[in-house]
Amino acid sequence: MRIGASHGGVSLGEDGATHQMIEDIALMRAMPRMQVVVPADYNQAYAAVIDSYERFEEPMYMRFGRPATPIVYDEIPETLGNGVDVLREGKDISIFVCGHMVWRGLEAADVLAREDGIEAEVVNVAIIKPLDGEAVLNSLAKTGVAVTAEEHRVVGGLADAVREVAAEEHPVPVFALGMGDRFGVSGTAEACMEHFGLTASAIADRAREALIKKPIVSHPPPVSGS
Repeated sequence: MRIGASHGGVSLGEDGATHQMIEDIALMRAMPRMQVVVPADYNQAYAAVIDSYERFEEPMYMRFGRPATPIVYDEIPETLGNGVDVLREGKDISIFVCGHMVWRGLEAADVLAREDGIEAEVVNVAIIKPLDGEAVLNSLAKTGVAVTAEEHRVVGGLADAVREVAAEEHPVPVFALGMGDRFGVSGTAEACMEHFGLTASAIADRAREALIKKPIVSHPPPVSGS
């Protein structure tokens, strides 16, 4: 079974709040055996569809946005791989993003580097369930603090998936950016995103807040079985 959802998040704007899915990732993560895939752009979405036929046997939920967005991947990837892809290396903070927030995360990293000299690591999490915990831990061990950004409620989505891994294996501050306990609104795509603070500048501001709470010393995660 494959579910391809076309109205993920609030960036479809003009269709109004009744058409905006802002809790779908949480609902699908809770379903047994259901894989949850949130591609970053057209090219990765294409790869996800091919992977759904050639690689994966479990039921799959694929979240597609409706409006056109900037291209993140210059070419169609051969595969989604493990679903966690470091798009920009960094040592100061990890920025975990998915879907339409990926290109905004990259812009936020540019802002942080230019204005603050902060080297942010931008990680695209295309497969939220099952989450590649090892890849998440590798980034957290390197930076010692993280921000997640998603076009979805903070509850039950990417933020909680990353926090679950961090809490069990490598506790560090993980700050979330997403929608709170609110419904969607009508408006243009960008107006809706700005209304809920889902912008590159908001990611950068959240990263600055997170860095204040960064531990002075970051220890590597424990080795399994040790």
